[in-house]
Amino acid sequence: MCHNLGADYSLDPHIPVAGIHGAKYQWGKQYPTATQAQDQSTAGALPWLANNATQFAWRDDVKTVNDPCPAGYRVPTRSQFLSIQSNNNISVEGTWVNSAANYGSAAHVGTALTFVAGGYREENGSLSNRGFRGYYFSSTQLSGNDGFRGVFYIDSTGVFNSNISINHGLSLRCIAE
Repeated sequence: MCHNLGADYSLDPHIPVAGIHGAKYQWGKQYPTATQAQDQSTAGALPWLANNATQFAWRDDVKTVNDPCPAGYRVPTRSQFLSIQSNNNISVEGTWVNSAANYGSAAHVGTALTFVAGGYREENGSLSNRGFRGYYFSSTQLSGNDGFRGVFYIDSTGVFNSNISINHGLSLRCIAE
């Protein structure tokens, strides 16, 4: 998909504005933990619950019932995200300053994809790194149920992979099945 899940799909996905940031999801959840409107209206902590997603709630080999992507799409694997990094030219735009009001930082992957620096929600629901980094969950499970998940993130220097707790709220970008 060209847009983050939960974004305003009528907007141009290659122009970084607030409307294309999308919702925030905890790993393995079918529904957003924070809609785009909730995420953008509260710079402080949102009401946040510990993630009770079961092991393999999302999977690399098959779309599960908990996968929030629309029909024909699924949450990408960590390997699929990493292939973006290794097989494309990446350019960046924006100020890349950590600010609750910074919606203008993005990384362009070739001419086909743009990933905004939407930051993420901490385990307590507080906003972190908007405008400075964009974090995206993959379907890949890297450790036990309460552990870490594969994450793709962008900043002003490029695209990277990392791990993060399932209790964080991150953006999602779906990929065709």
